[in-house]
Amino acid sequence: MKIQYIKKIILFMIIAILASIALFPFYWMIVSSFRTNPEIFSTKLNLIPKLFTAINYSDLIKKTSFTRWILNSVIVAVSTTTIGLFFSTFAGYAFAKYRFFFKNVLFLLVLLIM
Repeated sequence: MKIQYIKKIILFMIIAILASIALFPFYWMIVSSFRTNPEIFSTKLNLIPKLFTAINYSDLIKKTSFTRWILNSVIVAVSTTTIGLFFSTFAGYAFAKYRFFFKNVLFLLVLLIM
């Protein structure tokens, strides 16, 4: 009983360390977006910025076509999802209702492509 508990704790610690390593770049990206430019390009490693500023987001919206980029991304995402859903519905119906040659191989191929 005690050994199982210790194994679970060790497994949890390993998973927590691996998750921290995997999530650290996202943390660094978000925190760096609130830093000033000199602090971003500094050689010192600061995990928490000294001064939180939103000037980078202000510059992003004022100096670029960011809103247009977001709109383009939404248009592409919605249209590809809609088209994929449309054709997948027909393929799913065909795989469920009809019997045809190489049905299982073709179904496996469709799953692998996804």
